[in-house]
Amino acid sequence: MEDAYLFQVLKTLTTSEMEELRVFAGSDYFGRGHFHQEALALLTLILKNSGLHPVADWSKEALFQQLFPHQAFIKGKLEKVMSELNKLVRAFLLWQQYYRPENEFNQLFDWAILLRQRGLEPRYQQTLNKVSKLQEDEGFRENMYYYRQFLLEYEVHDWQSLFNRKKGDLNIPNTLQNLDIFYYLNRLELLNRFLLQSRATYLEIPELLTFALEETQIPERYLQESSVLLITYKIHQVLKNQNPLPEEFEELGNLLLRHEEEISPTLLRQFYAYLRNLCVLLLNSGSSGMLETLHRLQRDNLQRGYLYYNELLPPSAFLSVTDIGLKVKNLDWVKQFIERHHDMILGDNETKDFYRLGLAYYYFETGQFENALDCIPANPQGTDFLLKSRRLELMAYYELNSELLPYKLDAYKMFISRASHKLIPTRS
Repeated sequence: MEDAYLFQVLKTLTTSEMEELRVFAGSDYFGRGHFHQEALALLTLILKNSGLHPVADWSKEALFQQLFPHQAFIKGKLEKVMSELNKLVRAFLLWQQYYRPENEFNQLFDWAILLRQRGLEPRYQQTLNKVSKLQEDEGFRENMYYYRQFLLEYEVHDWQSLFNRKKGDLNIPNTLQNLDIFYYLNRLELLNRFLLQSRATYLEIPELLTFALEETQIPERYLQESSVLLITYKIHQVLKNQNPLPEEFEELGNLLLRHEEEISPTLLRQFYAYLRNLCVLLLNSGSSGMLETLHRLQRDNLQRGYLYYNELLPPSAFLSVTDIGLKVKNLDWVKQFIERHHDMILGDNETKDFYRLGLAYYYFETGQFENALDCIPANPQGTDFLLKSRRLELMAYYELNSELLPYKLDAYKMFISRASHKLIPTRS
């Protein structure tokens, strides 16, 4: 029973959310279902057992007896109770989602529409002015800003169209401009992600994407209007270049620095991720002078929190920072970095495979080859980490002049042969 959809959703609720759900579910407005009282009893039972860490029997029959004492078990009746409680949980979570403080624009905008539909024109105009003021006070003009502005401009257009006196432009130019910028921002970002993914793994580019990549001209007036669109477009141009130049990296970095104050931390994190990836592409194409630049960039982004996800470091970022730090011979800093993130690597397992691989990098770079071999995980997670582990293993055996090296080489060749067409990109 604990694997049921209802229980899976309830497991995601915090203690305070569970208490709020109890109040919400007890409302007379929502208490109209045929099994509402039984649904409340089931919720109380769940809360009583510490939010799904039960001490009792949670089989269907046991639950049925607690909800319907002295009744014979009826197949399907318990499921109806659970369905009723599931509806309450769904309504509660949607209500919480909609009434978040950061959703104030949608709340005010929807309220304005309701006022218009009910014929309360003065109140409608007053509320629409509040929505406009909320937009004016928005600090960052990014993707969602232009979407909200499009909704607002379209509402003005719709209202003017109702009373069209064949004067004016019906607010169509403003509506189109915000729709266009929102469209270009989303389109370019998706294309940029695709281009970056194609550098990381083997992808067949479908005809639709081929056409899309050829049709990326942006009107100059929009690039002047939105610094975010300008940066996104510049990233796109660089990623389309199979052999990007250091000068392009410099230009993009300077562009980011000039407009940092206009960009939210969330989007800055995304832009700097592209900048780091561009640095890696340049390194892979032979621009070894970018090593120190990438190391400085990674340290800066670490300090600003751009490499973390929920205060944890993704394994790819952990290994990349370790590898680059070692290559620039900042050994003491790397050792401190590895130990500081011992328990802060996203998705690391009980045997700490990602942490151990990073430590193996350090040991190899400092000539401790036996220690490196001891730290290399036996079965690393994912193809990329498996490749990194096996390469490092071969390098350590080579340095030790080990008799095992030929056998390890044969095994590695076999793996590459089998995986090359499906998993390994044609270019790194």
